[in-house]
Amino acid sequence: MLTLQYFTLTTNENTAELADHYLMTSQSMSEATHQNSDPIKSVFMNELKYAVKPSIYLNPKFNQIWDKQSPNIYTQFLNLASAEDNEVAIKLHELAQKVDQELNLLEEKK
Repeated sequence: MLTLQYFTLTTNENTAELADHYLMTSQSMSEATHQNSDPIKSVFMNELKYAVKPSIYLNPKFNQIWDKQSPNIYTQFLNLASAEDNEVAIKLHELAQKVDQELNLLEEKK
């Protein structure tokens, strides 16, 4: 935490060096390192306005079933990439049913 405060609350050569080589992943860090005024880097910072948190962060139980308790859920998800176009909707539905089933099992274990 102190490192973040150091980089965001000070204007020093370390902050400038960091900002030259890396894109910040938050609006406040971008503003603190003046990346939002860079014509190229500001494009990326504008895209952050449309960023959405992955669903895995919205439901902590989802993380539990993703690859630990049910490796086949992860495998089913990966297999979507190689599915035929006409099979994708069916496979997504099957995957959603499996996820719901696993989430219900976790709820029952409480």
